Amino acid sequence: MTLSLKADPVAVIEAAYALERPLDAWLDGVLQGLQTCLGEGLGVWAVLYDVRDTTQLKFEHMVHRDLDPLHAELLRNGAETVDPEQAEKTFALGSCGTLSESLGAAFAEDNIVARAVKDSFGV
Repeated sequence: MTLSLKADPVAVIEAAYALERPLDAWLDGVLQGLQTCLGEGLGVWAVLYDVRDTTQLKFEHMVHRDLDPLHAELLRNGAETVDPEQAEKTFALGSCGTLSESLGAAFAEDNIVARAVKDSFGV
């Protein structure tokens, strides 16, 4: 993945600090900035989640841009498909990379969301 020529990483930081915006608008602003930096044309999504209890991972706010509608729906309900060990490893401890790297090939093969969207890069 390479940065687009129109990339403006400072815009992402500025959007992240615009905390006075309503939650969904704030998250969409951050996502808009990221989309210009990534420039891959595959669509982007962002989610705020509650992982205080890994047995009940919840995606509370989700925004997306240019995603296939089926993928967006699967991702919206994706928290339900992640077992507590995977939730701990990927969401609670934090990660940077692809889902396939974080959770391994078995997750990608066994999880309906992972099979549909193929892979996802996350921070």
